[in-house]
Amino acid sequence: MLGVKYSARTVTFFKQLMVRKDRGKRKAIYGVCAMIRRSAINRLKIRSGPSKEGSAPHAHTAAGLRVIQFNVTGNTGIIGPVRFPSSRQYNAPVPAIHEFGKTVITLGRIFKVVHFKRRPYMSTTIKMLGSKIPKEYSVQMGEVL
Repeated sequence: MLGVKYSARTVTFFKQLMVRKDRGKRKAIYGVCAMIRRSAINRLKIRSGPSKEGSAPHAHTAAGLRVIQFNVTGNTGIIGPVRFPSSRQYNAPVPAIHEFGKTVITLGRIFKVVHFKRRPYMSTTIKMLGSKIPKEYSVQMGEVL
């Protein structure tokens, strides 16, 4: 009878190889996400008042530079600004309003229409880093609620 015998040593070797491959992939995703986050933080400037239309929004304090976070789960990384506490007032996440521009109706005691001009910085950061991001990674821009 012909048969193939597998030793425990061979099986263990291939299991370790798969663990190393997954660990390397996770490490690479973390590296790409960290590079995009660092570049986005470097684009924000600490200044008072609103920024010009089409340029990155100003961070009014140094703490404002730390609100860009990333979350890596499995083969996916989400990078972007944190939802502001005042987001409920506009019925939409304020960072998404900055990125894409929008007209919203406030939900406070006084209803009013507020026009936000487009001030992208995550999309322009990704375009700026286009040649540095490896081709294996697909980058998608979108609004995460």
